[in-house]
Amino acid sequence: MPSESTHPNKAYLGDGAYVQQGCFQGEVVLTTENGISEQNRVVLAETEIATLIAWLKKHKCYQEFR
Repeated sequence: MPSESTHPNKAYLGDGAYVQQGCFQGEVVLTTENGISEQNRVVLAETEIATLIAWLKKHKCYQEFR
């Protein structure tokens, strides 16, 4: 697992994937990296995040924890 100090504003998700807060409120940025450089970037706004969560719930891949 990469050192968090290498990516101070990102959280490591696993398999070279990271998540960080976007430039705008409610925005999330997902990236994949190979240890040297960023390979892919997906920016999700609040509507896309809500759609993703709805899809995960529909396919029973997500449950809320309390």
